[in-house]
Amino acid sequence: MKRWLAFGGTAGLSAFFLLDLCNWLYACGCRHWLAGAVTACNIHHAQGPHCAWCAMGATGFWSLFAGIIAVQALIVWLPRRPALVWRAALALLSFPALAWLSTFLL
Repeated sequence: MKRWLAFGGTAGLSAFFLLDLCNWLYACGCRHWLAGAVTACNIHHAQGPHCAWCAMGATGFWSLFAGIIAVQALIVWLPRRPALVWRAALALLSFPALAWLSTFLL
């Protein structure tokens, strides 16, 4: 039960700040989910450069996020050591780290 709570917390926070991180990485204009989301993203402009995450379309965007969530799940479900609180912290830190690494792959 504790692992599910740790995973849900890390995945929930990652989803909550997903578009904020997108804007931080690409300076694309994406806003928080509650502040307009992708309505101001540069993907809607006629000329580039365009946001790499939004340029992949919905399927690519959510596939990238699903990959990040999968890594977080693997981290949370590591064997008993280190303690769950450290695994949850590592899973949460993996979100910006993996998103940053994706900038080199896209």
